[in-house]
Amino acid sequence: MLAALYWGSRKETRQTSLACWQKTLGVMAQAELHDAVHHENPYRIDVSEDSPQTGYRYSWKSPGKQPAQLSLHVLCGAWASASNAVLLNVPDSGAFSFEKKANDYLWAFSELIEIWDPLEGVVCRHDDLAWTGARLSATMPCLRRYQRNIGRDTRVCLDGVI
Repeated sequence: MLAALYWGSRKETRQTSLACWQKTLGVMAQAELHDAVHHENPYRIDVSEDSPQTGYRYSWKSPGKQPAQLSLHVLCGAWASASNAVLLNVPDSGAFSFEKKANDYLWAFSELIEIWDPLEGVVCRHDDLAWTGARLSATMPCLRRYQRNIGRDTRVCLDGVI
């Protein structure tokens, strides 16, 4: 499964993006999307910046190997012909699979919308992710979808069926 948020070019300072990243890690901890067996930080956290125009990259991965690995990747603050995104890759099996922690992932998805203020988002199977032009496909099967209507500044969260 994949929980993903997308928005277009948007300038952000490193300080702002880092604050959002810290809130994101807090959401992951609050949703208990980590291995409680490890008391020290078991995750690899990477932070990088190519240039101010291409934004800031943050990533967080649980220990272990694919496909049971949980990972979170963020590209934010990119404004030079780039798109920004939050990608939460959910394992298909194991203690942190979507099947075992669906409510936690859906709650985290809603919280991440509040933190990152995306244009759109979706919770779906990786293979179902589809685009129509520069927007998520309206017909792709998904469990949850989020869209912000720019013209009227309304937010819509729709539950779908996979």
